[in-house]
Amino acid sequence: TSLRMVSLAPTFRRMARLVRDVAAKAGKDVEFVVSGEDNELDKVVVDRISDPLIHALRNAVDHGIETPTERVAAGKPATGRVELRAYHSGGAIHIEVSDDGRGLDTERIVAQARERGILGDDETPDERVIFDLVYTPGFSTAETITDVSGRGVGMDVVRRTVEELRGRVELASSAGEGTTVGFRLPITLAIIDGMTLRVGDERYILPLLAIERSVRPTAEKLSTVQGRGQMLVDDDGLVPIVQLHSLFGTPAAEPDPTNAVVVIVRENGARAGLLACELLGQQQVVIKPLGDGLPEQPGISGGAVMPDGRVGLILDAAGLVRSAHQRGVN
Repeated sequence: TSLRMVSLAPTFRRMARLVRDVAAKAGKDVEFVVSGEDNELDKVVVDRISDPLIHALRNAVDHGIETPTERVAAGKPATGRVELRAYHSGGAIHIEVSDDGRGLDTERIVAQARERGILGDDETPDERVIFDLVYTPGFSTAETITDVSGRGVGMDVVRRTVEELRGRVELASSAGEGTTVGFRLPITLAIIDGMTLRVGDERYILPLLAIERSVRPTAEKLSTVQGRGQMLVDDDGLVPIVQLHSLFGTPAAEPDPTNAVVVIVRENGARAGLLACELLGQQQVVIKPLGDGLPEQPGISGGAVMPDGRVGLILDAAGLVRSAHQRGVN
């Protein structure tokens, strides 16, 4: 595949028209500020990120920004501000859509999740869990799904699109002050920086962007929690351990974590510890789709050709973190 790098500028220009139209339709005054549009990305990424951006910007104008009257009553300038910016950081491109509007209505999100049976009545979720609910399929807290924001692309579709591009979505919001939706995207889809893990005789590649750190746990740092399996105890709390050898059915792997390495990965604020026999070092690998003949394997996002010509499987960090947190939650 030829690597075609293209600028974000044409996409960002289209978004300016969109914001203008949506604001006019919704009767809102919006100042739209753009920066970083000269950044370049893989053409495939630029083409596919368009819908998630449209969704995030429509949401910002439609649900985020208040009417001029509401804003003045809340002591804000009558004109709302929506910002679209792109910047380079940590080997990735970050694209952020932020508004200075009303912020996510967390009480309303929780109420709707309880109504739909996604949350139990006795659960008091923290902010990260609440923001995560927004990504549940079909979730919408807009009283009126207008033609403006209800184009049938929910946040769940946005997240799936971005994760298929090996990116991630992050959400931050504070009541009365606004919301930021951030997309972290690989600059190119063909090559990634990966850490190679050995699990038994198998080799797996973990994208470096997902890794927080790796530890060799001592016995006192390990704890078994009823119904949730083995956990690593660190300064930030409990990290569920994913036994890669049992997940992938690898024979002759090292099951005792004190003789192994736990690689802590983070996705959307949640963490999991992946148990491997050893780390074999980091390298750039060329990604190969697994092809149609192979069944989809949970926890695997694709294959890669290693420098020695062997094919290694690329771990899907986001999927592994999610399944680790669903363990014992359902």
